Amino acid sequence: MIYKILIGLAALFGLFRLFRMTDTFAKAILIGQISAIGLTLLFENVLMTIGFLLYTVTLVLIMIYGLKTTFTNTFIKLLIIVPSFFIFTLHVFQQQHFPGTKLLGFTMILPLVAYLILLLKCRGNLKNEFGFITIITVDAFIEFLMRIEWIMN
Repeated sequence: MIYKILIGLAALFGLFRLFRMTDTFAKAILIGQISAIGLTLLFENVLMTIGFLLYTVTLVLIMIYGLKTTFTNTFIKLLIIVPSFFIFTLHVFQQQHFPGTKLLGFTMILPLVAYLILLLKCRGNLKNEFGFITIITVDAFIEFLMRIEWIMN
């Protein structure tokens, strides 16, 4: 239940950031993420699965956005692309029930570290990206907490 509250709060933060964005591609990504989270939290069965798949598609769009952006600093681009790639990989592994998914969840520490670096060094430059980066970081944090909980039990 606490995980649903955390991701719901992240979606509300994304909704708040949506009105401050100027880039239409970033807005589309954020609207897709908010829609996906809404589908997974409010519905069950088929619509929940559609929400998971929509969220996975938005992760691919974030990677494309990271490649497309005009940041001159390649390090910022990597801090957008790499966390999205790790979360995308984890979601594909979970949806396909691949072996080793639980252990792959421990790589979610990398998106958390990338988010901290972005907060400390580049916050002013990321006005369009801050909403969806926060949502994927909260998702990575939840996945990492679930792995810690798995070890504790």
